[in-house]
Amino acid sequence: MGSIVPHKDAWARARDRYVEDLSKEEKASYAAATPETILYGASAAEYIHASSSSSVKIADKLRPLVAAIEQYGKALDVYTNTYSLVLSPLWGSIRVVLLLASEYSKFFDRIVDMFARIGDVLPRFRVYENLFPNHERLIQALSIAYVDILDFCTEAKAVFRRGRRASRVNLSIFGNLTWKPFERQFQHQIDIFRVHLQNIEKEASLSHMIEAADSRAVVLANQRQLEKAKKADAHRRMITAIPSVDMYAKQKRLQRLRHEGTGSWILKNSEYLHWHNASGSATVCCFGIPGCGKTILASSIVDVLQSDSLVHQAKIVFYYCDYAVQRTLQGDIILGTILKQLLIDGGIPKELEHKFHIGFGEDTHVLDVGDLIDLVSMALKTCPLTYLILDGLDECDKGARKEVLKLLDRLRDVGRSTIKVLITCRQEDQLLRSLLEVPKIQLTSSALNDDIRLFVAAAVQSRIHSNDLTIQDPNLAKEITDELVSKADGMFLWVSFQLDDLCEAPSDALIRHTLKNLPYGLMETYERILTKIWHDHITRDIVRRILMWVVSARRPLDIEELREAAGFEPNQESWDSDRLPNANRIIEAYVGPKSLHF
Repeated sequence: MGSIVPHKDAWARARDRYVEDLSKEEKASYAAATPETILYGASAAEYIHASSSSSVKIADKLRPLVAAIEQYGKALDVYTNTYSLVLSPLWGSIRVVLLLASEYSKFFDRIVDMFARIGDVLPRFRVYENLFPNHERLIQALSIAYVDILDFCTEAKAVFRRGRRASRVNLSIFGNLTWKPFERQFQHQIDIFRVHLQNIEKEASLSHMIEAADSRAVVLANQRQLEKAKKADAHRRMITAIPSVDMYAKQKRLQRLRHEGTGSWILKNSEYLHWHNASGSATVCCFGIPGCGKTILASSIVDVLQSDSLVHQAKIVFYYCDYAVQRTLQGDIILGTILKQLLIDGGIPKELEHKFHIGFGEDTHVLDVGDLIDLVSMALKTCPLTYLILDGLDECDKGARKEVLKLLDRLRDVGRSTIKVLITCRQEDQLLRSLLEVPKIQLTSSALNDDIRLFVAAAVQSRIHSNDLTIQDPNLAKEITDELVSKADGMFLWVSFQLDDLCEAPSDALIRHTLKNLPYGLMETYERILTKIWHDHITRDIVRRILMWVVSARRPLDIEELREAAGFEPNQESWDSDRLPNANRIIEAYVGPKSLHF
């Protein structure tokens, strides 16, 4: 495949042209770009446009383009080791352009629409790669189309670079002199993409004729395979469009937070064993006080189920509601994520095809909550055994809870399928009262005592080794562990806050004094944190300004945006970068130093 080398050179030239004028921050965004960061950034930008946009969500517009690029890069790796050479520049260039465009609310939607139009005309590489795996000219034709995405991003970047300079004078000048010519040029670019598609179809047709010369039977088989691949591609497009969040990444983060050996007690619990070993469908609810490690425990159960050889044929579906990520609390996102996990490996079963085609008809591209409940119910009926783990459902509002509970009610009639549902929630929550007839497992302090001791012992040693906690008396480590375990009352989060305070004590005597005056429960802990902030005038001022911006902002702000917001004074007339607070200082002032959340 020596002729693919010029293709590699073309990629390298296009990449080098794009990155040559990137700033340090832009290069960091470029290097860290992934499909997830692109879609997450688009979702964040959606908050800016939410009040004026009645069309398809921004992230949904970008999904066909992201999915097409991802398939192209993976398929190309079959021929030559160019996966990182191809995908990294594509993800990076798109992400940087979107970041630059987000500064211009008037033009952000337009650049997203441009990317969406490109995604609509891009060829689907996987179809042809499966059908004609040995035709190099077809590979080259496909590659040219994707190199042009880099060229388009380079031109778009230059436009927004000029926009920065123009906006200092007059934004309308930028629109008239720079943006409008770029829009006209874009239409020409779309025409070029269509020409690429025609060339690819021509090469595919030629490849088809070559294959046909070998055997008519092979031709017929290829035609069937092409139809099958097109159908699979249509299914992939529909699955991609399902509203969802990435629970697999969340599971990995929880695995890193979990301490080895914790959570094993529940595997011996009689209610858990009854639920796990039941011959038919079953539901169980685990409940406890805030901070007792319900989410970590749920992630441990997911891992156990996934590694259990007895259930290796089962579907393991899981969802974590997270109040810090508001999108995870929406009913359609919860249902959509469950549905996508059920379909991600096997595609859309025949039983669901008609319902999907109705939901994604010519006039609509969005599944509503009713559609999602129907589809999840239907998908579960096609699986012999499914485990569904729902964590933190109590964090959702009444509307989202009602939608999920409606699904659970529908699961009582799933035919021959077996569905086992495990729910976690707070013990004082109304959700618990909605599950009166469901068997329950209470996460009591006695049940969690061994886990707490393992966690505290490991956390104390970790902080000693990192020099965050300095002690002179070696016996003090055991004193700290024993005291925290005895007062924790099953709350991992409470332990983390107390360790933060102990790390600030400069002597063994003060550490022992802190141990003798530990706060009772999380409420008293929060009161002490607020009191400490109040007495620190510098921190208090930063926190006050941060809270004002957080409460008033139309969308969530990241740390860099909060730095700029907190750096402004009411009567400040000019920009002064020296006033910007340190990012770590903001984190410590707002959420506490090194705090862990369970």
